[in-house]
Amino acid sequence: MPRISIIVPVYNASERLEACLDSLLAQEFRDFELILVDDGSTDRSPEICRRYRDREPDRITSLTGPNRGVSAARNRGLDVARGEWILFCDADDRVDPQICGYLFGRAVAADADMSCCAFFQISGELSEPKMNFPCIEEVIPERDEVIRRVWMPLLCSRPGHYGYLHGSLFRRSLLEAWHIRFFEGLKIQEDTLFQLQYLLRVRRLAVSDRPLYDYLRAENSLCSQYFSGDRALAREQAWTILEKQRLELFLASGFSEAGPELVAEFRMRVFYHEVQTVCCDDSLSGRDRREKLQEIARRARRELGGGAPFSGLFGKSARIFLLTLFYCRPLLPPLCDWKRKRDQK
Repeated sequence: MPRISIIVPVYNASERLEACLDSLLAQEFRDFELILVDDGSTDRSPEICRRYRDREPDRITSLTGPNRGVSAARNRGLDVARGEWILFCDADDRVDPQICGYLFGRAVAADADMSCCAFFQISGELSEPKMNFPCIEEVIPERDEVIRRVWMPLLCSRPGHYGYLHGSLFRRSLLEAWHIRFFEGLKIQEDTLFQLQYLLRVRRLAVSDRPLYDYLRAENSLCSQYFSGDRALAREQAWTILEKQRLELFLASGFSEAGPELVAEFRMRVFYHEVQTVCCDDSLSGRDRREKLQEIARRARRELGGGAPFSGLFGKSARIFLLTLFYCRPLLPPLCDWKRKRDQK
């Protein structure tokens, strides 16, 4: 059994795929398997995957299938992985030759359930070092501290906390024990949800500010497309799914009773994006839109009452949003349109 399984989802990545695979195969740490999951590519990616598999059939596995999205591709890789640890790499990124050995060494030395490093975020000619969490070279030794310093801020979308997969080792036994997989069908922040599920179970975390992963931030990526002006409906539908999952995860975590104001905030996020979804759905008639907004208002009254103490993402604007939803619903479509245009600037 290899120590590390490296999972690479591949979709129309032929221009950079070979550079990615070469960087992975150049690892100084050799006890790993490489799992390539082609997600219905229409370019030369399947051919490249087969060629690399034929070069090292004992080390490389190549899977093919119809296009189902990156979450499904990663889940397929997890289903066949044999390694003690899991490392994810995107097909257009590159890694340092020391990343596997460095992360594995720190995980073993600290008896950690997760080991992560910093990464370079590359956009055009710019290269910026970044980290998932505002930590330095350290070990977070207790589960309660992991929850307080990492899980809760990430759950609440606090500044400086991100859910990227880049440069992290995950213990496979923990993934299997808690049936942790990627949420298929979600087009944004599916990696954040995966991290949140996993971090909830981590008892010790090894963190490093050493950048060992090159993350290419492509202008035409699927995520960036969801933030373009003509994808408003799909974007709001995705955000609604995401916030519902955050709420469910918090309610099931065992920590929600100590933070009723956070429960209210998460519920508010769901209602906000549901309203945005209704307001930007051009297929709805005026009557259908009014009925859907009225139904959201009824649920908001039932779950939030006339209001609640809010912090974080919405702050004071939460009460304004509730008042508009309860008493001035005709104002919601133009207000939502104004908010979307402002956010795109």
